[in-house]
Amino acid sequence: MLASIERPHNALRPFSLVPHIAPNATGSVLVECGNTKVICAVTLEEKIPH
Repeated sequence: MLASIERPHNALRPFSLVPHIAPNATGSVLVECGNTKVICAVTLEEKIPH
């Protein structure tokens, strides 16, 4: 059985990571898997929250 994009049903979709996607975040990455895209970002503050 093939998936809609002509790949076997048990094959992984294309996957990629693009680091430093958000220039104002301490750390960030763009995660792409097939047509799904997610941006993960972290901002670091070295103080105790109130």
